[in-house]
Amino acid sequence: MIRKVLDFRALLVACFAFIAISMTAQTSVTGVVLDSSGEPLIGATVREKGSKVGGTATDLDGNFTLKVADSKATLVVSYVGMKTQEVKLAGRTNVQLKWKMAIFRLMK
Repeated sequence: MIRKVLDFRALLVACFAFIAISMTAQTSVTGVVLDSSGEPLIGATVREKGSKVGGTATDLDGNFTLKVADSKATLVVSYVGMKTQEVKLAGRTNVQLKWKMAIFRLMK
């Protein structure tokens, strides 16, 4: 009987530890994506580099919120007509990205 109680307590402690670790394992990152004139980029894609989970898209004001595995992660930001950029978080939880237009030469 005592062994069953000790096993139950150990299981309970392990469950609480697992929940606590999984809750702190992700960091929420917010930010805004702007063009070179400071206008918001609507629909820019933001994802965590190396993540198999999908990312997010910026809203009408260029804002986004994304959960990443680590506060030192790298974000990959892409938008049609612009060069894909990578942004290292380096512990930051709020980022602002200002982009310059990419120039593409059309081939005949």
